[in-house]
Amino acid sequence: MTFSQKHLKVVCEKEEDFGDYKKRHIRIISTSTTSSPSPREDNKNEEDESISVCQFHFLAWPDFGVPRSPRSILSFLSDVRATRGEEASTPIVVHCSAGIGRTGTFCLIDAFRTVIERTRKAPSLAEVCSMLLGMRRFRRGLVQTPQQLWFSYLAIREVARQVLQVEGGGENGVVGEKRRANDAGSAQESPHKAEERKRRPVDDSDEENGLEEKKQRRESKEPDS
Repeated sequence: MTFSQKHLKVVCEKEEDFGDYKKRHIRIISTSTTSSPSPREDNKNEEDESISVCQFHFLAWPDFGVPRSPRSILSFLSDVRATRGEEASTPIVVHCSAGIGRTGTFCLIDAFRTVIERTRKAPSLAEVCSMLLGMRRFRRGLVQTPQQLWFSYLAIREVARQVLQVEGGGENGVVGEKRRANDAGSAQESPHKAEERKRRPVDDSDEENGLEEKKQRRESKEPDS
């Protein structure tokens, strides 16, 4: 692919298919250099005027939606990190159609992976929301829907489970098996509904009625004097 007006040529040197996403190795070559007197110098100039880019294209993520499971995006994120390696100076550019919904979800999960690896603790939903608000100071609208926020939270909890399990398991801030099963089965439940369910008060009148009914049953079983 050649962009003559921008004096650029883009070459896809390799493409790998991982099901949910594709990984492409791309070379971007400047075509604005003048011709050289020899083929050897042509090759040297092309090497000097080109850069290599590794593109990760996640396919199974609809706009305004979420992937089918947190583990699919975590596998994607692990591959991105492994390809980058320890070169902190190598920039990562993240984008989707609008650059806020799916992009924000990915960046939020990635940010908390770093936090969990440092603190060795699973964050609460309130901590996740707090970091998101901080990120929105730099780019408005990150994470567009409640479903994307809830998916981010589940993925972050899964990151914590994986990180702490490698270190020997234990609860240490990670929910138990029953709680994890509930989280996995509630991927479509919004954070607002989850918090409302947790805070739902007990109906005292129902409890008093139940106690009165039990008392009446006991009295009816007592023999007459």
